Amino acid sequence: TRREELVAHIHAVAEELGGEGIGHLTDHFPDGTQGPMQDICPFTVLTLFNRKLKNENRTNIAKKLGERLGVDVPAPTSFDGLPVFMPLKSLFFGFASQRGEGDIDRLWDVFEAALAESEDDEGTLDSAARFIAAYDAVSHQKGINANLSIGLYYASPERFVSLDSPMRSQLKALGVEVVADKSGRLKGRDYLDLCDALEA
Repeated sequence: TRREELVAHIHAVAEELGGEGIGHLTDHFPDGTQGPMQDICPFTVLTLFNRKLKNENRTNIAKKLGERLGVDVPAPTSFDGLPVFMPLKSLFFGFASQRGEGDIDRLWDVFEAALAESEDDEGTLDSAARFIAAYDAVSHQKGINANLSIGLYYASPERFVSLDSPMRSQLKALGVEVVADKSGRLKGRDYLDLCDALEA
């Protein structure tokens, strides 16, 4: 609920680091102008330090952002095993000039639903249904493809599986079928069923 403040912190971190690693948060507005991004989704925040950068830069970004957000654990220094994004392909939404109304709101909805679902030890139908509805609502938005599963994995790695290329290869080797469309999208129910099967 404090997205403006979050974006301000991110731009301040970019300035502190001299743009090193996160100088890419420029938006393209409907009037043809460009400027600093004014809104952001939680998955794009998590990619700030999970992009193809030197580990030192990734640690610095996580550390500076953590300090501003009041995170009281040390910044990571190892990122082994984490799927990474190419620096210029790490947004989960289109530019303002192409973005649909509510696109970023729906990304926050699926993030919140994912956290609630991952914390639901009873496995209630309510949390699953909420997650599936939120997942399906964003799955065909501009900027969304297999990256949604990676963002969910960042948010709750013990609950959600990343469907990046190396993981798909591993799943195939295990004989696990991933039924997705050409862009790597699954329906919410299919994705949650896959996560359940792997957890079991």
